[in-house]
Amino acid sequence: MRIFQKKRRDNARSSKHRVAQSAPETVLDDRTPDVRQSTPSIWDVIAPDGLVFPGTRLFQKPADYARFQDSLGGERFLRPFYLTRAGWPRKLSTGWLRELYSYGEIDTMVHISKTPRREAVRSLQNLLTILQTNLNAELKRGNIDQISDLETRIEDTRILRDEISFMLNDQYFVAVQAVLYSDSQEELDRQSKLLEDEMAGRQIHLRSAFLRLLDGWKSVLPLGINRMKDTYRNLDRKALGTLFPFASSELRFCGGIPLGINMQTGNQVFYNAFAEHINNYNLSVFGVSGSGKSFTIKALTARSVLDEIRSVLLDPEGEYRGITQLLGGIYVPLKEDTNIVINPCAMTVEEEAHKTQEGKWIRRKRVPVREKISELLGFFDVLMSGTGEGEGLNTFESAILDDCIQKYFHRLGINENAESLYEKRSVKKEGTIYYDRVRKPEPELSGIYETLIKEYTREQGGERFPDPHAERLIAGIRPYLKGNSRGIFDGQTFLGEWQQNDETALDTAPIICFDISQLEEGFLRPLAFHVCLTWTWEYFVKKEKKQKKRVVADEAWMLVDHEQTLKFLEKMSRRCRKRNASMTIASQDFHKFARNDRARAVLQNSSALLLLKQNAMDIPLIEDTFQMSQGEMEIILSAGPGEGVFRVGMETVWMQVDASKHEMAFLESNPNILSRMEAQTTRVEEEGV
Repeated sequence: MRIFQKKRRDNARSSKHRVAQSAPETVLDDRTPDVRQSTPSIWDVIAPDGLVFPGTRLFQKPADYARFQDSLGGERFLRPFYLTRAGWPRKLSTGWLRELYSYGEIDTMVHISKTPRREAVRSLQNLLTILQTNLNAELKRGNIDQISDLETRIEDTRILRDEISFMLNDQYFVAVQAVLYSDSQEELDRQSKLLEDEMAGRQIHLRSAFLRLLDGWKSVLPLGINRMKDTYRNLDRKALGTLFPFASSELRFCGGIPLGINMQTGNQVFYNAFAEHINNYNLSVFGVSGSGKSFTIKALTARSVLDEIRSVLLDPEGEYRGITQLLGGIYVPLKEDTNIVINPCAMTVEEEAHKTQEGKWIRRKRVPVREKISELLGFFDVLMSGTGEGEGLNTFESAILDDCIQKYFHRLGINENAESLYEKRSVKKEGTIYYDRVRKPEPELSGIYETLIKEYTREQGGERFPDPHAERLIAGIRPYLKGNSRGIFDGQTFLGEWQQNDETALDTAPIICFDISQLEEGFLRPLAFHVCLTWTWEYFVKKEKKQKKRVVADEAWMLVDHEQTLKFLEKMSRRCRKRNASMTIASQDFHKFARNDRARAVLQNSSALLLLKQNAMDIPLIEDTFQMSQGEMEIILSAGPGEGVFRVGMETVWMQVDASKHEMAFLESNPNILSRMEAQTTRVEEEGV
């Protein structure tokens, strides 16, 4: 606080001196006010209400943090720290301090001082002499490790000296210091540890300015004065360039499909979900209703066809029928009065690679029976949560179902052996009967129910009475059996009449769309979402690892309330990459994902993020989750349809999803816009006639 008080006294003295020169006949004392004395200075504007550093009368205990008063009754804490001389990584790359610059509430200062060329050459020559002397001593001792290190340092120093001598390089002294702020001492300690761990993982060592907090804080003020001289270290011009916070308004081009227009440069923005530099292939799209989520998903899906990327769309609102049929895809409408069946009990053969003791890789096919049982338990958990009581499986019910499923699979002869899914029987082809190896019928929900009745009911007086622990299971599963109102999950998988005419369509169709919009919204729709996810994993994601694939879960917010479905979605987001697949989620309610740990894990496994227009209430949560700048927040608050912030890895661009006039006809879903487009087309045709 003394620095601000001193500046105020200096301003007061200089103001009195100016008054005395301009108006000698007027005598001013401390009790005489004057307009020229009341003019505020920069220190009046930026100075906090008060600062307390260790060592002062108000803060006697030694500490490595300070506190300041920022309002009436408001107190904040700060901790200055610096980058040690030995804490720099061996090799510097562009943007290596990006995490430090963008880490929450932090001010960072880089002090740079250029060394005159004559002094730089002389100091490097002296260093060469010292290094050569040390090398001679180590040669006499025969210390091989030190000899190699010294020879490398001598060569680097000699190259730098020659470059500076011929004006090809320069030497600089550089110091990096920062101040971290927080609302409480506990939060300050927690953020400090997180930052230290993050930097240590990049071979960067940070040290607190212990007992020098005032000097550390003043060194970060925008005064250009470094009060911690011992933090300097030398860098050449190339290394110095890596310290600057370079920012580009373009995404790096690595192929892919055109997705939109860069609002700053006007260039086309290309998106390649399968680029090598991306950690995973997943994409998350968030925006309020009408912000352009469905429009973006349609454009992404349609243009992916040109890049030979096959897609599965989980459509809760019935918006993707047109684009699916237009591009030659498979449209599967799920409703209660249909013969279409999605069998959650169906399973496929999985291929695994193993390395033998001799170092050879062998491929083994197996049936993941245990995984399928776990998936079925998740299905029944979701099913039972819709019985009206709002609870999933309890411990007894889970154990009963596990036992019934295992006994049912054993009765069908299904085990880990891949051949257990096949049998030999007579098959009639083109009028000729063959005895061939064919797939067994799929296990069905009815089979599990029959096993449950057989094993967990007893007969008494000509009637069967269920086990008390199985009573709720029997009542809950019965409506989902074939012939009942919700029997679309019981039976052999049948996706439509086309399946009888073309059995290979599922393996070649560019798009497969599951339309669940006609199902009961309260519960049957989320259950169908879960079943379609499991089918997609078994029959789409696991197949053909060389084929690029995309799974789109639109309106994913409805999955957050169902723990088992969300758990399965998280598993897919983590494991899709190994099977050359991209998981894309689109949702309105960002806060549902951010405040659920499992849903937040789905976000963490998305290297690409598109934030369209957002609700003002979600802005603080988005800013905290993604560490976004003020400019980015302003964009997503005032964005138009299809406009937003697109982030891929550490690169960000302000983008507008665009479409040609021909694309608009099948990408746009707003009926008002479609009516206006039709009217314009009709008017043009009439004028042409």
